[in-house]
Amino acid sequence: MNKILLLNPSEYYENYSSLALVYLGTYLMDQVDCEVEIESIWKKDPENLHSYDLIGITSYTPEIPYVKEFAEKVKEACDVPIILGGAHASGDPISCLNESPSIDFVNEGYGREIATIAEEKEELHDIPNITYRKNGEIRRNKTERTEPIVQDTTPYRKIDPYKKKDRVYLLSSVGCSNFCDYCACVKDGYHLRKKESLIEEMNELNPESLVFCDDSHITKSSIKMLDYVYETCDAREIRKECLLDPFFLSTNYNEVSDFIQRNNYRDLFIGVESSTYSGRKKIGRRYHGRIRDEDSHRREIDGIKRTIKEFEGSLTLSYITPHPTIEKRELISDFTEMFELLKISHADDERRRFINWDVLIPFPGTSVRERYYDHIRPDKRSDWESYRPTYPFLWKYKSDYVNLWMHRFTRSYRNAEIFMQDLNEDERVRLVGNHNYTIPLGLSILLKKEFSELAKKIPSLDHRYCKKIEQRLNQC
Repeated sequence: MNKILLLNPSEYYENYSSLALVYLGTYLMDQVDCEVEIESIWKKDPENLHSYDLIGITSYTPEIPYVKEFAEKVKEACDVPIILGGAHASGDPISCLNESPSIDFVNEGYGREIATIAEEKEELHDIPNITYRKNGEIRRNKTERTEPIVQDTTPYRKIDPYKKKDRVYLLSSVGCSNFCDYCACVKDGYHLRKKESLIEEMNELNPESLVFCDDSHITKSSIKMLDYVYETCDAREIRKECLLDPFFLSTNYNEVSDFIQRNNYRDLFIGVESSTYSGRKKIGRRYHGRIRDEDSHRREIDGIKRTIKEFEGSLTLSYITPHPTIEKRELISDFTEMFELLKISHADDERRRFINWDVLIPFPGTSVRERYYDHIRPDKRSDWESYRPTYPFLWKYKSDYVNLWMHRFTRSYRNAEIFMQDLNEDERVRLVGNHNYTIPLGLSILLKKEFSELAKKIPSLDHRYCKKIEQRLNQC
């Protein structure tokens, strides 16, 4: 019997289920005589993995440097084959092998090919959707469209290392119905799950809350299917969380509102696009092949404002903006609009409201990645360090006190220095952690204070890099 280890590189592994790996692990156990273990790379000793026959690692772009480092340590200790999958690897498989000799295979498909590799029943050159090394050369096999594993697999939950009972993660669809130039979902299309499969899975659960990890959960086709599933499983009153597309919300507000109300959706996550048309062109945000115009954005914001006022559950807005070194106008407009949205939701309200500031990190293999590369890294670095996350904002700070000090600033502060002084040490660390330059950069614009001068007031920031950013901004 083979022993396969599937690894999650996310730093937030304790807070979320490794759902994609659970589906993959279940499929492998169905197809191959194997034992599957799922774990985080942060909990595994890379020098003590001799007992495994195959190691699979999923790849998220921000965690790629950690994956590379971990794979190198594994190869120093033992000769276990390592296969890399996931969105990052699928977007640029050749680069992944070029930049990490410790990785043996890259899988561009949904993972069905891993079963074939584990069984060793076919020659490598006959297996589609894989890239590998042979005789010192990198070879990329032909690509073939395959069905997502989730379509015909009911996950074996016991292999999921996430053990909390307060929520259950699952999928009602795979892929996305949008066509965004920066996203890896585009080439995979949109696959709504068969209702019989979803009913079978939900009947095996006894959840307090359902968390849907779909890229596009509520669509025209999914509403009818999910209504049927919830009624069949008697699951209407179970608390639900999902990602909601702002364009679909703006064009179908009443239908969406009625759906989330009758099915007890209590947590919504909405991605807000850059507020300027030129910003969206740089991001490459498209819907059915067309870049959304100014009227589209206005309708989206109107729908979000209405949702903020009417939705009684928890709401998180993820603000997606171009990189601040590309054009200063986008950042000013987006940051101002973000604060306007914050003001709508009162800090003392019992409903939980959060805003994430997400500067776009395009997926490898997309046209936007190539356009952004020169702006993000003027020296055109090609090593994996360039994939590190650079400007996340409030991504992991979902707590009321952070929301409160954001409101406190928008209502009371007009001086950046006083604002920083009034934060306690923990708040300062959270504000500027992970090389977070977006917040002080936004503050400097709003308060008309030099960015580099403001940065000197904040511990842990790379002041020389701040100066470079400022110089680039002044050139815009």
